[in-house]
Amino acid sequence: MKRTTTPLQIAGTLVAWLLLTASLSTLNVLIGLGIGLLLPPLTLRKTNRGNLITMLRLIPGTTLQGIREGLTLPLQGLRSRPDISEDPWPQWAQRDPMLRFGWLVMVSFTPKTLVLGTSTDTVRTHLEKVS
Repeated sequence: MKRTTTPLQIAGTLVAWLLLTASLSTLNVLIGLGIGLLLPPLTLRKTNRGNLITMLRLIPGTTLQGIREGLTLPLQGLRSRPDISEDPWPQWAQRDPMLRFGWLVMVSFTPKTLVLGTSTDTVRTHLEKVS
């Protein structure tokens, strides 16, 4: 039995898409609907609720950090140096694909950080530091 994407998930994806793109054009709405229909169904059955709450608690701090970095980045100019590191996945992400994806989105949200790659045990990131 194949599971299908729920209308709530499609609507949530469409709303997120429209908020990200800030455009209500017909083409943009159709693209958002297409993305919502193509995404696989999300399930929280395998996700530990405590780990999910831990990730959700990180969102406000990550948002503030992203805004702060976005405001200071133009003032920083080209005086930065890259720092590439390979760090383990957070303990709360364990082997859950949804929590790992959420973590990658949060890491990539901040303007000075870029995810270069992942493995089963680590995440490789590029971080701009002021020299």
